[in-house]
Amino acid sequence: MQSALGVSQKAVVYEFLRVLDDRSLAVLEYCWHNEHASVRELTTLIGAATDMETLTVVRERLNVTARKTLDKPVLEFKRREIDSRTGSVVTFEWWFTGEPNDHPALESLRNEKVIVS
Repeated sequence: MQSALGVSQKAVVYEFLRVLDDRSLAVLEYCWHNEHASVRELTTLIGAATDMETLTVVRERLNVTARKTLDKPVLEFKRREIDSRTGSVVTFEWWFTGEPNDHPALESLRNEKVIVS
């Protein structure tokens, strides 16, 4: 995750993951693995009542926390982008700003202890 986010210090990434709530973490994990997602996909994923509730999670929790700890957002809304895996044009979706990867679930990273030397 550290290299995917382009962060030089592992402790910063762990601090970021530690403070995320379950919904924010689910959105981050989904977009990290899938590169992008529609607001409807994310709404279903986190069991939100409305798309607006999902946007609040993305904009006011996940990205605000990312800006505070990583100095940049982790998701970006794009009107049009090409999916690097399929070559398809994707419109009006949220995109992971780092390098997508296929790693185990992020949930386990939240509770790991980090030793900084």
